[in-house]
Amino acid sequence: MEAYAYRSALALREAIRLRQLSPVELMRQVLERAERLQPVLNSFVTLQSEAAMAAARRAEAAVLAGEPLGALHGLPVSVKDLIAVRDVRLTFGSRTSAHFIAGENAPAVQRLLDAGACLI
Repeated sequence: MEAYAYRSALALREAIRLRQLSPVELMRQVLERAERLQPVLNSFVTLQSEAAMAAARRAEAAVLAGEPLGALHGLPVSVKDLIAVRDVRLTFGSRTSAHFIAGENAPAVQRLLDAGACLI
């Protein structure tokens, strides 16, 4: 079973802060599960695996360096396809927008990033 299964975001955040859980390992498990279930659930329009792993590596480096951690530091977060994420497809759930790329983050996305979330 995944290390994160059935744990709250608060518990995961605390485990990351205490260095009991690696943001990189957490992301690896989340992405593995997302990729395994994607053919069945079709949950993601765009799964940003490489960018998510890079964000997790940065989050882990900050933990190891003793930097101040945000409220969502190192936590994997997905964003619905109706909310703009810079440089990611924004289809609004429609094939007519299949090639639209968001030019900037929506304020809600920027707040997630500022709090240390790692977008998947």
